[in-house]
Amino acid sequence: MLCKICKEGLEGIWDPSRSSRLALLKDYLENEDEDDGAGNEPDNTHGSGATDSPARNGAFDYVYGHHKDRDSFLASMQEGCAMCNRFQPGQGLDAGDNPKIQELGYFSVFYLMIHPEAAVTKPVMMVDVENSCGGFDFVPYGDPKYDQNINFDFGQSNYDSKAWSIVEKWMSTCLNSHPQCKLIEAPSSYRPTRLLKIDKPGTFRIVLGTDCPPALQYVTLSHCWGAKPVERLLCLLKSTAEDLGREQSVDNLPKTFRDAVDIARHFDVDYLWIDRLCIFQDSAEEWRREAATMQDVYRNALFSIAALGAKDDEGGCFFERDPAKTAPTVVRFKLTEDGEEKAFRFGLEEGWSWRLSFEHEPLVQRSWVVQERLLTPRTLHFGSKQLFWECREMACCEMHPQSVYCYRDYDVEEDEDEAAEEAGQDRHHPCLWKQLLDAPDRRHGRSPYEQLFVDWNMIVNLYASRKLSVPGDKLVALSGLANDMKARLQQMKPGPHRYLAGLWEETLMDTLVWNVRDPAIRAPEYRAPSWSWACLDGDINLLGGCTQEEDTISLSSPISVEMSHPGEEDTGQVTAGTLTLKGPCGLAEIGQEAGWGVTELNILSVVGEDGRVFHGKDMVRASVYFDTLDDITNQVSLVLVCAHHYDEGEWYVHGLALNRVEENTYRRVGMASCSFKDKESAEAFGAAFPRKELQIV
Repeated sequence: MLCKICKEGLEGIWDPSRSSRLALLKDYLENEDEDDGAGNEPDNTHGSGATDSPARNGAFDYVYGHHKDRDSFLASMQEGCAMCNRFQPGQGLDAGDNPKIQELGYFSVFYLMIHPEAAVTKPVMMVDVENSCGGFDFVPYGDPKYDQNINFDFGQSNYDSKAWSIVEKWMSTCLNSHPQCKLIEAPSSYRPTRLLKIDKPGTFRIVLGTDCPPALQYVTLSHCWGAKPVERLLCLLKSTAEDLGREQSVDNLPKTFRDAVDIARHFDVDYLWIDRLCIFQDSAEEWRREAATMQDVYRNALFSIAALGAKDDEGGCFFERDPAKTAPTVVRFKLTEDGEEKAFRFGLEEGWSWRLSFEHEPLVQRSWVVQERLLTPRTLHFGSKQLFWECREMACCEMHPQSVYCYRDYDVEEDEDEAAEEAGQDRHHPCLWKQLLDAPDRRHGRSPYEQLFVDWNMIVNLYASRKLSVPGDKLVALSGLANDMKARLQQMKPGPHRYLAGLWEETLMDTLVWNVRDPAIRAPEYRAPSWSWACLDGDINLLGGCTQEEDTISLSSPISVEMSHPGEEDTGQVTAGTLTLKGPCGLAEIGQEAGWGVTELNILSVVGEDGRVFHGKDMVRASVYFDTLDDITNQVSLVLVCAHHYDEGEWYVHGLALNRVEENTYRRVGMASCSFKDKESAEAFGAAFPRKELQIV
């Protein structure tokens, strides 16, 4: 959708009473071709591919008012305007005031150009916001070439007949026509420990899995618990078990659970698994036992219901909506004053704008749901604006009922491989789990075995920044995936395959130099050693360090890793972890901010125990990315872990920034990164310091 200001502004360009003409475009742009004072060439495209001079065509000669103030602009972003959301904080909205726009009395302005290279006439809306600008193509509406796989017909709710028709087609297609989904169909004998049994329309009870028929289908529910204390929630407790085991009205359930019952019955399924009602919430022993088998519960379900838009158990799965604020926006205006009015659609509403109604939904922010989505064969998301579907062969939404991966340049021919990738198909190594709607672009390993670790790192990147109601669940909420991963590794290469608090022993030295993108927060109570990303809450990058490529040099070697766990499972909670390394060590003096973030500080010099000094000027760039604001200090110990080729001749040396806890024992506080002009310089830096054996806790 486009906000009212974007839509009405475009449709009113030929009527000054509807769209405010602020200035002649030639006057507004008169200084844009000048050198910027830094020797840079002017950017004539404004990021769009549009011509740098406007068509001399009446309404195209003017600059128009867009949003009057910042609050109005942010409100449109919050509402989901696909145009305004292209300017995210840190990418335009925090760039500082623009006096030129302020003089016109607006926070943002727009003007129009014609795309010079398009096969058909496509207007481009140029938007200037503060010191950022962008050009956005419109495409003709009604042409199958542009509107294939786009649904414009939305109903008044996400559960009306139009919505159910799409859902039923997704389900039928998956169950009957997806070979990859059929490969993972559940064995008929599996039953969870407990299930919610829908006895007849309007009643339910909690039953033991062993009391259920040997062959049954069940669905699972992924939901937000909400902020209410556990004692005020309907849960399976020792005190409620007897009552929940008796047949009673579905009306006794909170709305989200009632809606889930309706969805299950819509597909003629009589059993439902809900964590709060199927696991004792006042038994730590049972919770650990059930968490260790969570992969089986989700993998064997027919599908999972995701209460995407609900903040708590009363939010529900079903939502009323305004179709005009959900469906793609059709804008009608003339390209010439005497011309025919034509209908256009914002190009980026295909293949991109669906994210605006998905990525900010409450359930997506929760840590547990990452595992639940990946393990379940198919997931049906009930969002506040539209429905979404995930399985191994389809990722869809109501706006794009065939595939959300459909954005393309209509003026450029795609080859077969690129077209397959756009369609969400992968011609490389198979995934252990299905591809998530909001997953980052997949990186590819050199072998199926290596691909497992590449995919794991991507999952951690997605998972780490999600929120937990119980901070101690950081590793528990990932344990089902870890168990799944370990089983597949064992199939491919029999061996111990040790899991080390979110990292894997086989790739430990590659992933040990993870970093945080923004200041993280250390867990209030111990849940992982400092060398594991799981000790933090924040945006973690597990992919920015060393790799297993041939142009990587190992500088440190692991001596041992000792882990302690509260139970027999090594994929859940951790009580202690000590990593012993041997590698080049030095003492680094830290300077001021390096400019990329408040926790990235310059390295002024590095001194070895033998007194040898490397100054910052000896390196192209040298800095420490501290894990949290509290970790920042003016001196750290460094252990250099690896060096790898980056681009052209440039090489990076990565290491760990440490604080000493006691003699020869350290705690990680950040990741060090030093760049050099060539391989020889990087190797010389790694060889300059004496090798030392140390422990990191």
